[in-house]
Amino acid sequence: AYDYAVIGDGEQLPPELQPWYSEFLAGHRLDQALAILVENVGAVLSRTAPLDAFVRSASYEPDAARIRSHAEMMRRQAWTAMVEHLAARFGLAGGLDLRHAVDILMLLMSPTSYQTLVGESGWTPDQWRQWCAAAISAQIFGVLTAV
Repeated sequence: AYDYAVIGDGEQLPPELQPWYSEFLAGHRLDQALAILVENVGAVLSRTAPLDAFVRSASYEPDAARIRSHAEMMRRQAWTAMVEHLAARFGLAGGLDLRHAVDILMLLMSPTSYQTLVGESGWTPDQWRQWCAAAISAQIFGVLTAV
């Protein structure tokens, strides 16, 4: 069920093989690339975030723990590739290394952040997307943008 929530309806392709990913890679400006990224990851989070508390609470079960650990490892690998790509094109914020940049992205674009703001605090998905893109831009790339 969790894998289905991540992949979604339609063709069962991981994010890096979906059409939006090539648009993300081709983004000419940081704000453009982040908008594509946040829009599409936000769509995944809208499906997975409500399941996250359940998945976390079931982690005492060995199978559930393995599934969650694998999902987090895959998420970290994907975020690392995305940050490497963006850093090569736009540079990281001064003093920030790749590992810490990925840690920040893992937090900002997590099911927990989405569920807390959208599911519990009443933010709209669009408000979350705008905030998330601005936070990534500022925290990881040192570029302030208006929300």
